[in-house]
Amino acid sequence: LHQKSWHVWRLDNRLTVERDELRHAAEVNERKRAHEQEAFDGKISKLRRRALGDPEEHDHDRREVAGSGGSTSSSTRPIRGNSYKYGMV
Repeated sequence: LHQKSWHVWRLDNRLTVERDELRHAAEVNERKRAHEQEAFDGKISKLRRRALGDPEEHDHDRREVAGSGGSTSSSTRPIRGNSYKYGMV
C-alpha cells in the first residue's frame, strides 16, 4: 500500500481545497451575472418594443386565450399588464 498523501491539515491540500472553492465561487458568480444580464436585456428589449408601440408576443397570446373562452364579457374586458403587480391600476 502506498503512503497516505491526503490530510486535512497539509498545506498543499488546504491550498488545493481553497483554489477549488474559489474556482467554484467564480463559476457561480459568472452564471448569476449572465442570468441577470439576460434578464436585463429582455426587459430593455420589452421596453423598447413597448415604446415603439409594437405589441408583445405573449400579451397577444393572452388576449387570444381570453377571447376564446366563449363569454362575450371576458373578451371585451381589458387585460392588465405588469402595472397591476406594482399597484398602478
